[in-house]
Amino acid sequence: MDLNELPGSELILPGLEDLYEGRNNTIGSLLISLA
Repeated sequence: MDLNELPGSELILPGLEDLYEGRNNTIGSLLISLA
């Protein structure tokens, strides 16, 4: 299963990119940590 197929992926994928780039104070990364 691809992440792009999941509902809400437009919120999750930018959050993952933010975490990779060290920005852990964004809404997207907050959603990742809650998931």
